[in-house]
Amino acid sequence: MNEAVVTSGSTLSALNLATLMAALVIMVVVVFYAMAAVRSVKNEFAKVKDALGRVANGTLKDPLPEGSFKESAELLAYISRLAENLQRQREAITILAFSDHLTNLANRMRFEDELVRGYNFAKRGLSICVVRLNVHKFAEVNDTLGRDAGDHALKVLGNTLRQAIRKTDVAARLSDDDFALILPSMDTSKIDGWLNQLQERFTTAQRSDEQLKALEPRTLKTGTSFINPESDRDFHDVWERANKALDAARAA
Repeated sequence: MNEAVVTSGSTLSALNLATLMAALVIMVVVVFYAMAAVRSVKNEFAKVKDALGRVANGTLKDPLPEGSFKESAELLAYISRLAENLQRQREAITILAFSDHLTNLANRMRFEDELVRGYNFAKRGLSICVVRLNVHKFAEVNDTLGRDAGDHALKVLGNTLRQAIRKTDVAARLSDDDFALILPSMDTSKIDGWLNQLQERFTTAQRSDEQLKALEPRTLKTGTSFINPESDRDFHDVWERANKALDAARAA
């Protein structure tokens, strides 16, 4: 009887020990997976944090990594769309800040920046021609046809300039009917012919325009100057020469 009780007690102890060991194993497994899950969550949080930081700094250019969880994947996709929208808004703001609202050409601020760049390129040996031009007797358009027609004439000139220049050139409206050009790699022997062709383009555009064909086509007065990096102290010198050349053309 005593032996049976002892045997039964030993069996019970063995069962309890086995149960305890199994519980410990299960606990270790649970803790292991819990730690792995925490690490995964931390990794996903790090992805989202990094993406938000790059969006805030405006440095998000490369595609974002994919999220391992449904929630993080959706959040990263949202951040990517947000970055794209912000980039488009930045580009639109830049265009507005450096563009003339009427003609969509460069404005004075951008022209001056490009003139500085042109001067720096000229110091490296690139030929840079600067042209200042305006519409001769432009006030007659406003007086005869009205201010709206005058604005329309400036738009026609803006379109003419845009079609005439190359991608490397810059066309800008400085104020009213005052325009300017920066023409890299322009040969000194070709600028007069190029300007004559520009006048022909502008004349043709006016004659074919419903609002402007009632008037005699306006002509362009121009003043040109090439940057001389040896004698020009800075970009102001070439700009002053272009202005004097335009004044002489007006007086002729």
